[in-house]
This record gives sequence, C-alpha cells and structure tokens, in this order.
Amino acid sequence: MTAQLSPTPVFKGWDNNGAPLAFGKLYSYIAGTSTPQATYTDYTQSTPNTNPIILNARGECALWLDPALSYKLLLQDSTGNTIPGWPVDQINGALSPSASVIPSVDNVYNLGSATNRWANAYISQQIYVGLNNYPIYDSVNGIVGYYARTAAEIAASVTPTNYGYAPGNVLRYGADKTGAVDSSTAFNSAAACLDPTQPMYVPTGTYLIDNACVRVTSKAKCRIYGDGTGSVIKQSNPGLSGARVTWHSNMVIDQCSDITIENLVFEAKGSQYGDVPGVKPGTPDLVVASIANEWGMPLAITRCTSTIWVRNVLARYPGDNACFYASSCERVVFEQCFANAASLSYAGFNVDNYANSALTGRTYKFIDCMVWAESTVPAGLSSTYGSKGGVVAEGDNTKVLNITVLGGNYRDGAEDSSAITYGTGLTITDSNCTVNGVSINNCYIGIRLNKRGGTTDTLRWSVDGCSMTGCLVSGIYTNIQNTGGGGTYSINACDIDVASTSVWSAQTGTPVQYSSGICHDGFMSGILNITGCEIFGAQRGYYCTDLSRLTMSNCRISTLDYGIYGTGGGTYKLNGNSIETSNASSVPIFITTINVAGGASGSLGAYINNNFLNPQADTTSDYALQLSGNSALYTAVQVKGNDVAQGILNFAKGSATFYDVDPIMLQTTQRVIADGLSTTNTYIQVTVPKEYLLNYAYAVGSDDVSRAIISQTNNKSGTRGLYECVVSTDVRTQYNATNFVRVTLMQ
Repeated sequence: MTAQLSPTPVFKGWDNNGAPLAFGKLYSYIAGTSTPQATYTDYTQSTPNTNPIILNARGECALWLDPALSYKLLLQDSTGNTIPGWPVDQINGALSPSASVIPSVDNVYNLGSATNRWANAYISQQIYVGLNNYPIYDSVNGIVGYYARTAAEIAASVTPTNYGYAPGNVLRYGADKTGAVDSSTAFNSAAACLDPTQPMYVPTGTYLIDNACVRVTSKAKCRIYGDGTGSVIKQSNPGLSGARVTWHSNMVIDQCSDITIENLVFEAKGSQYGDVPGVKPGTPDLVVASIANEWGMPLAITRCTSTIWVRNVLARYPGDNACFYASSCERVVFEQCFANAASLSYAGFNVDNYANSALTGRTYKFIDCMVWAESTVPAGLSSTYGSKGGVVAEGDNTKVLNITVLGGNYRDGAEDSSAITYGTGLTITDSNCTVNGVSINNCYIGIRLNKRGGTTDTLRWSVDGCSMTGCLVSGIYTNIQNTGGGGTYSINACDIDVASTSVWSAQTGTPVQYSSGICHDGFMSGILNITGCEIFGAQRGYYCTDLSRLTMSNCRISTLDYGIYGTGGGTYKLNGNSIETSNASSVPIFITTINVAGGASGSLGAYINNNFLNPQADTTSDYALQLSGNSALYTAVQVKGNDVAQGILNFAKGSATFYDVDPIMLQTTQRVIADGLSTTNTYIQVTVPKEYLLNYAYAVGSDDVSRAIISQTNNKSGTRGLYECVVSTDVRTQYNATNFVRVTLMQ
C-alpha cells in the first residue's frame, strides 16, 4: 500500500497580490441563490459558523459543509470588495464527481481500508473485478459475486466464461437462457464438472440443446435441478418431419449413482425425430451411444446403480420410445413427473433391460406421476393422444422387473387398430408389480399385465384401489401364460367403467373384440384374486379365453352380455358377488370347459355361492348361471345360497367327485299338482322354485316305494317352476293329485 496526498485541512483565502486575506469575509449561500446557508466549525455539525465567516490574520477559517447540501461561496476582503473569481457556485458538501474517477496508474490505489470502510455503496448497474474484468454485480443479468475456478472445473478441463455465476450454474459456462443460441456445449461443460459440492443448476429460462445430447456419466451423489416449469431444456421447432430420421436425445444419465434430477422441463423434437435401430448395437456402450445420439428422447437414464430420483420433472415430445426412459438400472424413482408424448406411438415412461440386461436390481417406482394429452402442442403433434402407454415396463423371462405405481393419473392412451397391444394407462410385462391408488381415464385399456411365456419363474402383482374410467376396450387386460410355475395376482377395491362396445370390435376372433372389465387372455396357471371391485358398462365383466384360476368375492358387476365369461375350464370360486346383465339372452355367470378357440378343454371346478344373480329377464331360456362344455371334465360343483332375482341356474353334476348344492337340488318333498298317463307310464307334476333346473333319479309316492325316474322336464310347457317326471307303469294311485299326495324327489 502507498501513501496518499492529504486534502487541504483548513480553508485559506488570498488577496489579489497573493498575500493571505487577513480578516477577509467568506459568505455561504444555497447553491444558485443569494439565500444564506450555514457552514460548521467542525465535523459534528453542532456549531454553525458566522455568516459571513471572518478570516483570521492568516486568512484562515474552519470550514465544514453539510454533505447533503450544495453551496455557493463568496469571498471578499475586509472592506467588502469581492475577490476576483468569486463567487463559486454548485459546491457539493460531499464528494460528487461530475465525470469518471480513474486512477492515474493501474492496480495501485485502494478505496477504503480494512479498518476504515465505507458504510454503504449504491451501484446502479455493474461492478467488475479481476484482470479480466468479470462482473461481480450486474443488475441487468442478475449476477452478484465472483467465483474462482473450482477443483472440479480444473479436473474436467472446463474454463468458465462468466465467473459471476456460481459453479454448476449453466450460465457460468455460456448457456443462453433466452433460447437464441445453442447451449449444448455449456450444459456438457456443467455436466463434466458435476460433483457432490457442485450441482448443475438451470435457472429460469429456455435453453436450446440442438447440437448435441447432454451426457452425464459416472457421477455419484449429485444433483441436477432448475426452478420448475420455467427451466426448459428443449430442442427447437418440434413437430413432424417428412421421413423418420435419427436424432439426439436431450439428456442421458449413464453409469451414475445417487443422482437427483428435479424441477426441470425437457422437450425433445417430436415424432419422427428419433429412431431405435433395427439391429441392437453390439456392446452396452454402443447401446447407450445410440440412445444418446439416435433415439431423440427428452430424458434417458441407463446403467445406474443405487437410487436415481427424478422429481417434479416434465418431459414432452419424444422422437421415439418415451418421454422418460430408464434401462438396466438398480433403482429409479419418478415422483410427481408429467409426460406427454403427443403421439399414439410412444410412451410416457418406459423402463426395460435393453441397455445392459446383465445388471441386477431392476426396480422402478412411480409416485403421483401423470401422463395426458395437452390442448396446445406444436404443429403436427397430437392434442388428442397423450401416449401409447402411460407407463410401459418391459422385463424379460429370466430378468423380471419390479414395478411400483403409487397414485397418479394416466389418461388419453391410444394405439392404432393395426397394433392391438398398447393404448394403455399402464403396460407391465414380465414384471412383479404393485399398483395402488392410480386413476386411469380415456384409454383403450386401463392396465395391461403381460408375460411372454417361460416356466422358470413366477410373477406377483396386485392392483389396489384404482379407478379406470372411460376405457374403450378393457379396464384390466392380463396375459400371463406361464404354464409351469404359476403366480399370485390380485385386484382389490377397483372401480372399472368400460365402453359398451370395444373400439377394436373389428378384431374378430380376439379377446379385444368385446369390451370387458377384466380380461385374461390365454392359459393361467397362477391364481387371480378379485375382491371388492365394481365393474360397469362393458359387454363382459370378467372374460377369460382359456383355463383360469379365479377367486372373486364381494364384487359388483353390471354389464351387458356376461358378468363372468370363463372358457377352457379351470377353477372358479365366486362368493358374495352381485352380478347383473341387461341384454337379451345375457348370462350373469357362464363357464365352459372349452376354450374360446373351440379347441382344447380343461377340467372344471366351480364353487358359486351366496351371489346375487340377475339377467334382467325371466323366461325359460334366460340363465342366471350356466355351466357348459364337457360335463365329464367337471371335478367339483358347488352351487349354494345364491339369490336369483330372475333367470335359471343351469348346471349338472357331470363327473364331479365333489358335488355340494342347495338341498332342493338333492331332495325335495312337494305336493303333486297333476298326474296322469304318458302312454303306459305315470307322469307326475310339481311346482318348484323357478330358478332351479332339477335332475332327480327317484320319486317316492304315498306307499313309500322309491321308483326310478325314466324322464323329466323342467319348466314344462314353458311354465317356469313346473317340474314333470315320469315313472314306469301305471302307479297313479300312489301320486294322486286329487288326494293331495306328496311326492319326495331325490338324487
């Protein structure tokens, strides 16, 4: 530090000859006027000078000015003559230069010191420091401070372009928040020096990522975040191109652990700008390079360990695959994220094993996420369809995924009629899953649960407390065809509302030809438990195309054609349900041993108890229950305690080794209402409850003789509840209606 020149400590006046102005007079006025204004004897401003001040014999006086005021000073000699050059006007009480204050040499002088500091500084625009003149205060661009180059930046060979922003802030590396120029390089610089002490921060703004994918690789315990919906990382001019082209994704997180991505918006370039190669690249590294450079997705997470959190992130307009894509990761959690593919070809969220199927873990969780269409989208994209699938999980036979979906709303899922696979709120394949409290609206299929064959593993899934409304094909569609191990599946307390006809009704010979509440396509060796659900509107409530093992209780079903339509045999345990159908010839419960293709038959065990059944019609051809197919394949039949409002219980014992039915099915004693001869044999007529189709072997008359029944007819002559049986020879006296004889009918 160098010394500085002292200011003049005492005012001194001079006469015309250059001699001290002894006993001169110094007047002080308000600047620009002749109105006197006080000066002071010392810095305290407590004692005003006289006005005028009478100078001493040396022409001196103590002159202190009010720093808040401006002055005009007039100097005269002792006889009142004005000294040439005076008065002097517009003298400021404080330092107030009228031009820039620039030191005479560079980097020498100080403003204040460590012990004598300025109390306050008021700066309108910028303060620059350092040899390269970096702004530490910039009121225009919002910079406050100066941040030296960090160790992480040095290690990554990254040199900031603006040291006024904190390390990790993408503006520090040259990102343009106005979206006027590309920010790919700046984002990749921020990603390169990402570490636990230096998160990547994306301030409010729109950032173009047109030139290259942002790659975040091999980072741990780091955070990438923005300010919410105002922090947009996008590609320019999204929409349809002519032909599909490969295109880079916005951001890929690869081989990282414990990463949090939150409060950001990603928008890719839209349908056609991205293409998954037809032949999978040969190594995991090449696969990830393809994902980054060719797939055109908003955000992809690959080959990561520990937990990756994606929270409060919006992703839109993928060129291929999905808005959010996670592959071959140990654990990824999506929380309160929103996706809109604006297409019926791509998913909101897609998780799989594609990047590296050798990795373990494979756990994905979705908490309160959302997928739906938006009314305002770029030209060429869809404002009607949100995605082909809200969440699409694709495991493998020996490498199943573990999926949890908690809450959230998945809407507007559709698929074109040539590919009857998706159009779903959720599609979960080869995965264990838990789905709880999810709302699905306006999708072709609410939830699709698949298995692609194999016998080496079993799956477990449960769907609880979900709402599926406005489904155009099926509420829940399952295809679990593992014929070896079986599995455990449950659907509990779900509300399912499906259209009266399937949007894919032209797909004849397939399960999607009919609208259904719950549809199982194919052979099921596992056990499906359905409890406390409500199913409305569909053609079929529960529909199975092949052997099924179903346990259903306390459900309410109100459909058009069938409440339960089971084929291919299996085991059906139906207890305490309310099942109503409304169309002509509809059946609340229909189960057959023959599968829907009309080919193979399976053995059947039917346990149908304590249900309310109503086909809404009550003729002799309206069935509340119908067991059909090859009765020789019946292994068990239990039908007890059902409340049949209308219709008939139509079933037979067949070859069932376990047969447990209402007592009237086994034996009843009724008064004979008519008797007579049928040729040489005796017919006997009684009235029985109209819902039963009875099949007795013996009739016991008034003589207590048990006679074999040689033929019998239910609903004789179309009269509901009129039962007629025929026994050999003329024994009318033992069954005489006139004498009020009672007959006992028994198996």
